[in-house]
Amino acid sequence: MARFDATPIPHHVHLDSAMAEQQTAAFDAAYRLDFVLTESQREAAYALRYQVYCEEFTCYEPKGRFPDHLERNPSDDHSIHMLVTRRSDGVPVATSRLVRTNPATPTDLLPFEEACSDTLYPWAVPEDASSRQAIAELSRYAILKECRRHHADSLSDIENQALPMLPIAMALFCEAVARHAGIQSIYAVMEDWLAEGSRAIGMHLIPIGTPTAFHGQRTPYSVDFSACPQMFPTLYQAACMAAQHAVPRLLNGVPIRSVPATRPC
Repeated sequence: MARFDATPIPHHVHLDSAMAEQQTAAFDAAYRLDFVLTESQREAAYALRYQVYCEEFTCYEPKGRFPDHLERNPSDDHSIHMLVTRRSDGVPVATSRLVRTNPATPTDLLPFEEACSDTLYPWAVPEDASSRQAIAELSRYAILKECRRHHADSLSDIENQALPMLPIAMALFCEAVARHAGIQSIYAVMEDWLAEGSRAIGMHLIPIGTPTAFHGQRTPYSVDFSACPQMFPTLYQAACMAAQHAVPRLLNGVPIRSVPATRPC
């Protein structure tokens, strides 16, 4: 299941395009979008997740389950992992993943399908193996604590200026990577406050089930990012360039559908 609780999305960013461009320039100067290619990068993502989901938000994952301080689960083996890294010192400040279906058994359920099994609409997710190879769940979306504040004394001025763009850049990077990976449908589970913030930055969220109880109340969605590039064109271009550079071995991009093909008229 997607866990976005550690990721505030500012509602005001898109209202001032000039400020958004300044913040985008600051983001590009302060941070780098990275596709996880090495084992050390993978461990860096797991370590950041441990900080957020085990040490900070202790209701999610018990520390004792991860004695090596690397939060991970079986879905990671068939996921695309991403990082945002600070340029000045190479420290990862954010991570996310796109969980794909297991290539050996594509009919196996994604984490959100298991968690929302009693609340998903019948048409919500494709069932045939071929179609399921082109779907993914956006999850483990986590940002370092100091980078979720409006201002942090431990960060430079340029980093603080860039902070409002950090969660947006991550979302756009996920979309760009998905296109290069041949993913046609993205799903996520969100609380109401996060869904509202996501819509404010141009995401189109289509409910694919009724709210489910999991650490509070969350709703499963099909996520359409198509309006985001118009709202943040420079940031989206940077995300696309990062994805194109980082995923040279994946197939050329395809459109990401906003609604599952099996939805009835």
